[in-house]
Amino acid sequence: HARGVPTFDIAPRTGYWPREGSEWIELNSRPADLYVFALHDLRTDADQRDPFQWVFYVVAELDLPPGQKSISLNRLKALAEACGVSELPRVVDQRLQTLGTLKTDMQPQP
Repeated sequence: HARGVPTFDIAPRTGYWPREGSEWIELNSRPADLYVFALHDLRTDADQRDPFQWVFYVVAELDLPPGQKSISLNRLKALAEACGVSELPRVVDQRLQTLGTLKTDMQPQP
């Protein structure tokens, strides 16, 4: 972001390519169960290649505002605590455990 409050795209999608990538799956929603938002906000000594300079917010799709196309950093901060790259795997695992059934568990298998 150049100025102002950072915002992140959370718009529903028209579909997605599954992991196998063989066919387009149409849907009008957010395809993921969990979203990881990343922010690099350093103004001095910034090196975007350094993962330790990034801050991450892990949010369940169910917690995102329905129908909304973007979300502000302030709203993300209300939904999730910031974590660094070293804590990210633990935070993702913890959050996934609270979700129960995932969308991929409900997809019909070929």
